[in-house]
Amino acid sequence: MLWEEIFIAHKGKLSFVTLFPQCQNIHLVKDVGMIPYVMHRDMGYDSYVMCYENGDYPYLDTEVPGLKMIFIDRREHLLEKLAKFLEGRPISETLERWSTLIDASIALLRWGRVIDVLQLYHLNPWSILAGLVYRIINPKGILYLKLDMSKGGAGGDLPSEIEAGFSVRYFLFDLAHFDIITVETREMYAFMRDSFPFFKNCLDRLRYLPNGVDTQELSSFLKPFSAKKKEILHVGRLGDRQKASDLVLKAFSNISEEFPDWRLCLIGSLDESFLELLKGFKLEHPSVFDKISCLGFVERNVLYKRYSEAEILMAPSRWESFGLVVAEAMALGDVLLGSDIPPFKDMTDGGKLGYLCPIDSVDCLTGQLRYMLSHKDELQARSDRASGFIRRNFDWRAICSKLDNLILQTLNMTSNEV
Repeated sequence: MLWEEIFIAHKGKLSFVTLFPQCQNIHLVKDVGMIPYVMHRDMGYDSYVMCYENGDYPYLDTEVPGLKMIFIDRREHLLEKLAKFLEGRPISETLERWSTLIDASIALLRWGRVIDVLQLYHLNPWSILAGLVYRIINPKGILYLKLDMSKGGAGGDLPSEIEAGFSVRYFLFDLAHFDIITVETREMYAFMRDSFPFFKNCLDRLRYLPNGVDTQELSSFLKPFSAKKKEILHVGRLGDRQKASDLVLKAFSNISEEFPDWRLCLIGSLDESFLELLKGFKLEHPSVFDKISCLGFVERNVLYKRYSEAEILMAPSRWESFGLVVAEAMALGDVLLGSDIPPFKDMTDGGKLGYLCPIDSVDCLTGQLRYMLSHKDELQARSDRASGFIRRNFDWRAICSKLDNLILQTLNMTSNEV
């Protein structure tokens, strides 16, 4: 069936399309896939992810049933050929991004007129230009920009007001006229609203809207604190500078002899540098190493089971725009020992439901971990309160309900103007 026929078959429903060219199967269970999925499942939208065909997508059947894909054709035009020819040089990445924009624009020329809501990610030239293409094709469509932004990450970095091309970027951003703009943390929302001039003309369209967890899916894994084990989890891309996995090893080794019954479990894809770090750690701390298990990448059901069994999640990230792992683990009763960054402040109610440390402070992580293991009653109390807090404030259904209301309000304003 042609995509035009699918859209026609769902006439009467609003179509929601997330344009994310690099989407892989794993993205379907993150915000990229979960937002359109929950908009379909709970809000009645006809939802799609528009991307290149980047491998297989088994989660479409098992995790996000009803969500559909629109595949962008990867065309062999001049920029694509140049990018391949110059592969390995810095300019090749720029050429690849422009090549992707051309491919996405062609897809939008084909589908844009029947897309009611188009969602884009990040405040960067690519998203602004893709939004402008959609705005030209479908002036009445709703354009939604999810900033996915932190002050220190990659994809969601803040553009400097004095950087080259800022004025041009601002002009194109204003021309595209995003109807809904959301950011994931309260601190970043306040900064953009009060101190960042890029949004001065669209404050009425800027909203705080966090990421979340699917509590409906997680509920079957929830255990009472008394059923948990003396286990500390660390989950992420092991060895990635952002995740600071080396600090987890240092802090655990500092307290391991004092608390011999506790174990550390590492979960996630392993960077080659982290494998070397583990080899060195084993030689230096052989008795501590025996209390560490490294599972690598695991399926979601296995991950949820480990969350439900552990008492503590260590996440000393140097930056995050949100931190899905933290929200999932806390929803299942893990107490967070993490860095004092905006999303973790939000998820711990300003630190009251977890234990937060300055970025890169091994001494603080060690001291807080020692305190947590020595105060079991307090740990249990925070576990119970944190789980409820996440379920009330970071549930995908409630979050998408707010997004649905923003979309309907925008539609009403548009129809009144007409």
